[in-house]
Amino acid sequence: MPGRVTLAAGVVTALVATFVFAGWALGSTAAASLVIGWRVMVPSTAFAFIWLGLGLIAASRLRPDNPGATTGVRVFALAAIVLPLVTVTEYVFGARYGVETWLGVSFVTEP
Repeated sequence: MPGRVTLAAGVVTALVATFVFAGWALGSTAAASLVIGWRVMVPSTAFAFIWLGLGLIAASRLRPDNPGATTGVRVFALAAIVLPLVTVTEYVFGARYGVETWLGVSFVTEP
């Protein structure tokens, strides 16, 4: 049963994040907010949630007889944390790496 809950959480997380990311790619800020009136989820956050959802899906398939399977979960977690770490580095050191453009999706909207 816990494996099913983890799988369901991973699928929902990955699908919602993919929907938000696709919304940004198509220029729809409405899709990026999920609910009217809520703040939008920026593309880098959606990107991280896609990887976290995939990690949950992989974790739901872990078996005690296959300890090497945790490598996949770790790779997904690492992929999810890269952009946030670089963003924090930008804030701390005042550097500009252009993280918001790395994914090819702009989240700067015209008024």
